[in-house]
Amino acid sequence: MGQASDLKEAALHLGFDAIGIAAAHVPPGADQLKEWLSLSYQGEMSWMARRPEIRSDPQQYDSLAKTIIVAGVSSHQTSTPSRRGRIAAYAQGLDY
Repeated sequence: MGQASDLKEAALHLGFDAIGIAAAHVPPGADQLKEWLSLSYQGEMSWMARRPEIRSDPQQYDSLAKTIIVAGVSSHQTSTPSRRGRIAAYAQGLDY
């Protein structure tokens, strides 16, 4: 197996529900973020308008970045919560 496959397998073994690996370059459509922000579509989420160049170009955050790795854990609970913690009902919906 390659490094990416090994990393994905390890992440799933550790309990992550999803993992993605991508090259650290400007993604297609990055200019749309600037347009979106200029139209104030971020609403009250003012933090989104701060340093948009970092959101659209990973190299602006870290010039040595080569790869971006993102892992996620689902907050959806299908049964009674365990002793590990509880997720608020509003956070379990599709639009959260």
